Amino acid sequence: MINPLELLFRRTVRERWCTGIQCTTCGSFMFRDALARYLKRYGPAEWPFSNYQIKRMYRDLAEIDPPPGQGSKYEEILKGLFKVVSPSPHLDDELGDSWARDVLSSMRDRYQRRLEARRIHDLANDPNEVAKRRAEKKAKRTEEHKKRMELQRLKALEWHKRNKVNP
Repeated sequence: MINPLELLFRRTVRERWCTGIQCTTCGSFMFRDALARYLKRYGPAEWPFSNYQIKRMYRDLAEIDPPPGQGSKYEEILKGLFKVVSPSPHLDDELGDSWARDVLSSMRDRYQRRLEARRIHDLANDPNEVAKRRAEKKAKRTEEHKKRMELQRLKALEWHKRNKVNP
């Protein structure tokens, strides 16, 4: 027997449903409605869904193996699904060593990288840090300017000596 969540994935691909939860055109209505009907089998179809419903969904996800050539489409659907039903770390074991767990892990890794990049960006653009870098840069330029002026003064003295001209 084919699992009902896989049927939902197949229908989503076949009918080209939008899975973009923030879609301003359709709000992924067809996908969300079908997902709610799927989850209704395990409890009331109300947002947010119960842990039992999500646990059942995770078990069904663990059984899904995208058909050849459909991996990216299934991954897009799965990402849309995880945006509707927030992934719970304590339920990860339900996914086993499945394709869905790999996708979820890559989503979490990307999220962590983005958080770290944002943290670094915020640190680098902190007004105190910016002022500190500007002051360091100005001090360095001032020091370099002093060195150039001293070198120019020494060259001028040498020229005056060589040409026997009083400075």
